Amino acid sequence: MIAPGAAEADLAAPVERLERPVRVIAGPILAAFAALGVYAAVELRGLYADGSAFLLRMMESGGFFLANPPRRIAHILQQLPVVLAMRLGVTHAGLLGWLFGLAMHLVPLALVAACYWLSPRGKKAYFLFPLFHYLAGSQAAGFAGIAEAPMASAYFWFLLFLIVFRRVPPWALALAALPALSLHEAFLFLGPVLALASAWRARSERATGTRVIFRALAVWFVLIAAMQIGYIVTVPDSSSRDSFIGVMLGLGFLIDPSDGFGHGGVNIPALMGIMAAGAVGLAGRLERRASVLVASFALLCAMLVAGTAISEGFFAPALQFQARGYGAVLSLPLSALFLLSLRNPAWATLWTRPAVVSIVLVLALGQLGWQALGTWYWSRYIEDFRAVLSTHRGLVSWPEAVAGLPPDRARLLWRLSWYWTNPSLSIVLSPDGKVAALVDNPVPVRWQPFDPADPDELPAGPLIDTGLYRAALAEAKATTSP
Repeated sequence: MIAPGAAEADLAAPVERLERPVRVIAGPILAAFAALGVYAAVELRGLYADGSAFLLRMMESGGFFLANPPRRIAHILQQLPVVLAMRLGVTHAGLLGWLFGLAMHLVPLALVAACYWLSPRGKKAYFLFPLFHYLAGSQAAGFAGIAEAPMASAYFWFLLFLIVFRRVPPWALALAALPALSLHEAFLFLGPVLALASAWRARSERATGTRVIFRALAVWFVLIAAMQIGYIVTVPDSSSRDSFIGVMLGLGFLIDPSDGFGHGGVNIPALMGIMAAGAVGLAGRLERRASVLVASFALLCAMLVAGTAISEGFFAPALQFQARGYGAVLSLPLSALFLLSLRNPAWATLWTRPAVVSIVLVLALGQLGWQALGTWYWSRYIEDFRAVLSTHRGLVSWPEAVAGLPPDRARLLWRLSWYWTNPSLSIVLSPDGKVAALVDNPVPVRWQPFDPADPDELPAGPLIDTGLYRAALAEAKATTSP
C-alpha cells in the first residue's frame, strides 16, 4: 500500500485509535465463544439436523463421509477428529459425537481468531470485519453446526487476511489457498474477491517471484469461482438450490410463522445481527448520542434473549439451518468495505467509531446468551430422547415417544427433532452402543437413508450393534402375524 500523505494520515488515524478498544474486546470474545463451543460439543449439539446422519455414516465406514463434492474440504475439517479417533480405536459414539461437535464449533472460530494475529500492529481494527461476519452472519446459523458455509466463510476471511497483510511466505500462502478448491459453492462470489485482493497485492510487490505467485493466485481463485458455476447448475436436487436462493434473498431464514412442521418462529441471532448492522450505520449520524444508541441496542438484545427463555417462538433452531449460507453472503459486502477501506482511508470513516466497538461487544454478548440458552434446551432434548430409548424396544412411533411427557417437554422434543434423522440419532445415542429401540420420524418423509422398519436396510459396521433391535422387530412381527 502506498504510504499516505498528511491528509491520508488524518483519515487513517481513526483506524489506529480503535486499536486499543479492539485489543480489549477481541480476547474475551474469542475465549467466550471457545468456551461456548466446548459446552455445545459436550452436550452433543453437533448432532442436530443432519449431524447425526453424518456421524452414523462415518461410524459405518470408519472414514470420512464426503456428501457434497464442492464441500469436501469443509467436510474433512469437520470430520477429521472423528476419523482420527476411530483409527486410534475409539468406539464410544458419545465421544465421537463430542469430537465432531468440537471441530464444527471451534475450527471456524480458530480461523477467525487467526485473522487477529494476521492483522499487523496499527491495523488491528480491521479484525472487526471477520469478527462481525462471525457474530452477525455465522451465528445466525450457529445452532446448526453441521452447516458447511460457516466453515467456508471463516476460511475465506483467513485467506483474505493472509493475502492482504502477508504475514507468511508466499509459498505458504499458496499452500493455504489450495483447499479453497472444494470448500463451498459460496466461492462463486467469494473467489473473485480473493482474486481481486491477490491482483492488488501483486501490483504492490517488488520481487518478481512474489508478483508471479500473487498473479497465479488471482487466476486460481477465478478458476475456483468458475468451477462453482458447474456445481450449482448441475446440483442433483434443483428444488433444494432454488429454495436456498429464495430463502437467502427473501430473508426467509429470519421469520417463518410456520413451516408446516412446527419449527416456525424468529431467528433471534439473525435478527440481532441485522440490528447490529443498522446500529453501525447509525453510529456516524448519531455520534453525539452514541451512548443512547448502544444502550438501546443492548436493551433490545437483552429482551430478545430473555424472550427466548420465556417463549418457544423465540427459539427456532430450524431457521438457523435455513440461515446456513448467510455468513458467506454477508461476507461479500463486508469484504468489499474492508478492501475499499484499505485502498482509500476515507472509506474507513464509515465504521471507525468507538460506538462500533461497543455495538460489536453487545452483539457478542447477545449471541452468547442465545446460543448458551439454546444449548441448554438441546441438553434437555437429548435427556428426553435417551429416556425414550432406554424405556422402549423396537420401532417407537412418534405418539409413543411423546406419551407421558409434560406438554412443554413434548413440544421441545417436537421442535428439536429433525425431519428425517430420528432413526440415525437413535443409533448414535443408544446406551453402550447397543441399539434396542429406534424413534421414528415425527412426520412422513420423502427420503431417508434407511427404513427403520426393515432389518435388511439397517446400518452395519464394527461400531454399530443392532442385534437387540432386530430381535425386537422379529418379535413384533411374530406377534402381529396371523
